[in-house]
Amino acid sequence: MSSARHLGWLSLYASALILVCITVLGVLPQDGPGAEPPSYLYYAVIETDRDTISVGESFTATVYLCNPGDRDILLEPIRQFAFSGNSLYGPEPVNNAVFLSYPGGTKIKVGAGDRTVFLRRVFTPLYPGPFMVTCPGAEATVNVTGARRVPISSPEVGLKVEFSVTGRLVHALLILVNDNPYPVEVPVFMQLTRYKEFYGFSSNTTSYISWAIRFFEVEAHSTKVAWREEMGITGENYEYVCIFYVEGRVAGGSYPPP
Repeated sequence: MSSARHLGWLSLYASALILVCITVLGVLPQDGPGAEPPSYLYYAVIETDRDTISVGESFTATVYLCNPGDRDILLEPIRQFAFSGNSLYGPEPVNNAVFLSYPGGTKIKVGAGDRTVFLRRVFTPLYPGPFMVTCPGAEATVNVTGARRVPISSPEVGLKVEFSVTGRLVHALLILVNDNPYPVEVPVFMQLTRYKEFYGFSSNTTSYISWAIRFFEVEAHSTKVAWREEMGITGENYEYVCIFYVEGRVAGGSYPPP
């Protein structure tokens, strides 16, 4: 068994052990004449202050300890707790092993038929889609809307060059490619350099661009044309090459295709 898998099983075992300790060992018996053993049945729930947010916004998740019984219970302090958030499309979960400290002699009281706040955490999802918050024995989901914002230099967005022909006029197209299962917003580039070969000549041109928009919006599993470069007209022996240089990335192509 790999060390990563071994650690994963240890983490799962530790979370289960914490829940068992909370459920079975956490309840202190109530003393007094005629006192009956209190019910050991109680549970955790997670509630969020928002059901739907946009990418980059925050929400608060609260863990409650609930007592469905007909008498108060006292719990030993819970000093370690697994509390995590995970986006459906995020590469890694936001894991939090929470360590808590209490003054000496502290007990957690949960009234009969009541609940008490145990823990609160703020999460800020960076990916669209469902975002799940979990702790041992409970979970809650918040829907995250909007688009993930990524620079054009990010590997999350691809670049390619295609050529289009309208009538006899040839254009080289710089295309943004979004292969992700979520939409992205790509900030516009302010500088673009092109290398072109046409009619047996070559040229290098750099443009500084003022845009009327702030972002290119590219839907999930789709493409968007970011720039059109006029190349010339079609002809029997006309060949064109265009290479774009933008924010450290390079994309090029030729027409007619090889």
